Parts: sequence; structure tokens; C-alpha cells
Amino acid sequence: MAYAKLVCVRVVVGLNEVYFEHLVKKTKMAALIVGPGDQERVLLNVAPELSNKTKERDTGKETNLRTVIHLGTERKPGMICYEEMMKIGDDEDFRRVGELRETVDPDDEMMMITTSGSTGLPKVVVRSHRCSLENVHVYSRHLAQILGTDICYMAMSMFSHGSVGMSLVAGVSHGFTVLVPDSKSDTESLVNFIKEECVTVAAVSYTFVLDFLRYADADKLKQSCLKYVFTTGNFAPAETLGRARKELSLNIYTILGASELGFVTHNNNPEKFGKIGYPIDHFEVKIINDSGNIVPRGTFGELCARSPYTMLRYENDKEQTKSAVDECGWFHTGDICKLEEDGCLDIVGRKRDIIIKGARNIHPVEVDQVLVRHPKVKLSRTIGVPDNRFIEEVCACVCLEKGEEVTVDELLQFVRRFLPEFHVPKYVLFFDFFPSGPTGKVLIKELEAKAREMLGM
Repeated sequence: MAYAKLVCVRVVVGLNEVYFEHLVKKTKMAALIVGPGDQERVLLNVAPELSNKTKERDTGKETNLRTVIHLGTERKPGMICYEEMMKIGDDEDFRRVGELRETVDPDDEMMMITTSGSTGLPKVVVRSHRCSLENVHVYSRHLAQILGTDICYMAMSMFSHGSVGMSLVAGVSHGFTVLVPDSKSDTESLVNFIKEECVTVAAVSYTFVLDFLRYADADKLKQSCLKYVFTTGNFAPAETLGRARKELSLNIYTILGASELGFVTHNNNPEKFGKIGYPIDHFEVKIINDSGNIVPRGTFGELCARSPYTMLRYENDKEQTKSAVDECGWFHTGDICKLEEDGCLDIVGRKRDIIIKGARNIHPVEVDQVLVRHPKVKLSRTIGVPDNRFIEEVCACVCLEKGEEVTVDELLQFVRRFLPEFHVPKYVLFFDFFPSGPTGKVLIKELEAKAREMLGM
């Protein structure tokens, strides 16, 4: 597609109708490749006229969507199957593609990807060939001692920009094998896959690191070829990563990235687990206060980053683009960080997520890092909820380990051992699971709404 100067849009069609319709209109996509099952169902719910169409190139009256390519072998109304599409084209078409290839510029648009949508409908990020490919190449070169030609690399989520870049693109540029297991694999299936396929490097979410630690037959994992684990997305507690490194003999890397920036930092220092790590090559970072001034090292402020890998824009959203990227090219991440003396970045959470209780700021991650140390707590997300006296109060949303039970008083007594009283949650709510997006990130807005509903607010 890049050779033909087409812009690729990555989309999880099966997520939900609202998300898909938002993306179709935002990107003005002209063609869509869709699989069977949930993907087809969502598409027909958004564009029911497809089921009544007989012409493949005449779909969707209110969008630019003209062609739908179905991955199945069965012919579908209003769609063209993949096998038929591969037979379309002649020598003149190939000649034209060759001409277009010669005109591709590194700064041309290459792809559109969506943000995680953890605080609302996702924004659409437009990335060029340069910012997409060079960022991956630099990161892969940085890890060249690991990513050799004989290494099998496994990525869990093809929706994640990090997984696609670190596996597919880096695999092509450095010559290592890419294996993609079923995204619905349970821990047993995943461990068997790793052992049978001799996987040596695995890119997994933090929840899978937890699952590895709790896996009943840990010896099977330790006897496999798996040596390196990359974890991205949610910020993983240092204690959990340290345990995985020690008990499973795994060399663990934590990575921070953003759809707007690509890969930003890496970390393989056990003493720095719980922090986001060190900026990679060609990245500038600075920490600023509310006035936009750079703060001294060791002082918390908003993280800003600048590099050749910064996005071109948010599609069809000039205001959001202007707000995110200033005139000097600095992208304002909204993350509250500090830069340590050795150059390591330490993060405490999102600027918008800070709980303002009275006149004091409370960073939710400070509470979460304590709660997940409790042996019965699997996951924790702390949020702010309205309060008549303090404006906001601390509310801890907790998922327990399977089959475990714990009282609110027990959790609060545990928290008080590590936190000042002002930070101790006023409310503790128990969840079976948190609402999450396709990358696994918790959808904070949905969680906040559910918490307020449970509290009768």
C-alpha cells in the first residue's frame, strides 16, 4: 500500500459500533478489509445498506467508504472477497504502481492509527514513513544484541502500535522470525505455544506477566527458550517485574511509547523498575511547570518530547493538534514525570488524572502501587470522585485475585502502613474486571462513570 501511496488505517472493527463509525467518518476511509464474525456484524450494524447491495463499489451513502473486501471465501452482498480482489489488475495497473513508488517521499503520510481512547473516543494520529519506520529501526538497532536473525519474536496485540512496530516492521528490517498466536489464548495455551515454537522474545501486556507468575506449572515456562520479555502499555509495579525477573529467570524490558511519538523510552534496570526508563536515540525530553518553564532535575512536571518521529497531526482536528504540539515541535504528553540525575524518567500519572483533594494534589499511581502489593489484589485503579468538603475524594477501584476475598477495612489498614492518612482512599469499590480498550488500557471515563453510579453520585 505504501508503494501505491495509499494510507493505511489500522482499526479493530470488532470493538464496537460507536468506535467504528467514529473512525470511518474521522479518517474518511475509502476501502475496508474485514474478517468474518464480529467484524462483519459490526460493519453491517453501522452500514446496514450493505446487505441489500449487489455492487461491490457502491457502499455507504454518508461516508467515503466505497469498497469492502471480505477475507472469507464466500461471496457477500455488497462486498468483494479477497481472492477475487487478487485477480483484479493488469500490466497497466502494475506500471502505474511502479510510477507512484518512485514519487513516495519519506515525509508523506503512511498510516493512521488511533490512540488508546482511555479518556473518550480515540483520536486519529497521522504518521509519515519517516516517523513510523526510522523510529522502529533505531529501537531495533538499540536492541540488536537481542533481535538476532535466529530469534522468534512473539507479539500479543496487533492493534498496539508498539506490537506492530516491534514485531512486523522490526522483523523485516532485522531478519528475525515473527510468530503471532491467537489473541484469545489463555495462559496454558500461550505457555505451550512459547515452548513448542521455541519463542525466545515475547512482547506481552503486564497482565500476562502476572499470569506467568501465577501459572501452576512454572517449570514448563522456565524450561522453555523464553529469555526476554518486553512489556508495554499500563505501568507495571516494580515488585511484580522484579519477581518475574527473579523467579522465572527472565530478562525484562519495559517500554513507554505513544501513538503520537512512537517508542520513547526503554528500561532494563531492575533498580529502576516502576519507572519508565531512559529516552532512546534522537529523542529530546524536558519537564515543564504550568507556566511552560523547565523545572530542575528531580522536580515533577509535565513531560514534553521532541524527535523526528513525532506525528504529522491529528486527522481532521486542528485544535487538538495545536494543543498537543507547540510551535517548536514539542509534544505535550500530559504525563507527570521527573527527570532523575542519571537521565531516567519517573512517572506518577496523567496530568488530567491528578486528584485535587482540598488544596493538595494526589497522584493515583501512588495509591495503586501500594494496593497491588497486597497479596489478594490483582489490579487497582484509583480515581477522584466528587466530595462536598474536599471537592474530590480518593476512590480505589480494585480487582481481586480469582477466588480471593478481602474486606474494605483490611485493605485500608494495609494502605495506612505505606501512605499518609490524607492519601488513604475514602471509598474502595470491587470489580470483576475494568472496562478496557483494545490495547488493554483501562477506559478511565467509563470506570469513573461506573464508580459514581455504584456510589450513588
